[in-house]
Amino acid sequence: MSTVHANPDDLQRFAKQVRETEKQIGDLKRKVEATLRSLDWDDPVKRRVDEQLGTILRTITTASQKLDGQAREIDKKAQQLRVFLGH
Repeated sequence: MSTVHANPDDLQRFAKQVRETEKQIGDLKRKVEATLRSLDWDDPVKRRVDEQLGTILRTITTASQKLDGQAREIDKKAQQLRVFLGH
């Protein structure tokens, strides 16, 4: 007989935490963008910061979007475990 080495409730809690992390990342990203836009600053350093931060924030956005996919995959596994365990 097969044994299960996971708890569906734990997996769902983890998926929720992953989603919350995604939201927090998005909130922080928007805060940085808003602050940067609000600065009264225009010189070559600001333009370089804008460019470099833009690259960083796009990378963060891509990673954050992948978190959602991971959360969905974890939820799916939790549901499969529930069916397997008869819950």
